[in-house]
Amino acid sequence: MNGLLDPVLDFAERYRRPLTIIGVIWFALSWADTARFIDLPKIPLLTGTAAMWVSTAYNAIWWGFLNPRIERRRKERADLTTAGAKNG
Repeated sequence: MNGLLDPVLDFAERYRRPLTIIGVIWFALSWADTARFIDLPKIPLLTGTAAMWVSTAYNAIWWGFLNPRIERRRKERADLTTAGAKNG
């Protein structure tokens, strides 16, 4: 399973900060627009109820699935590097 996720995790780790910033801004704007705190132009998947649910799913996948696995892979790679340095 890790072999299939490695390219996704590598991409997500490389662009971790922009993915986080985009997710937080998208989430906040879509919820604020849906709650009518602000009035944004109607752009599919960026504003409205659909955007609210898509941005919520994006953040759930990012914070609940990908981000913890990135941390775990980073730790595994560091442990392998440390073990390799000790053995070699």
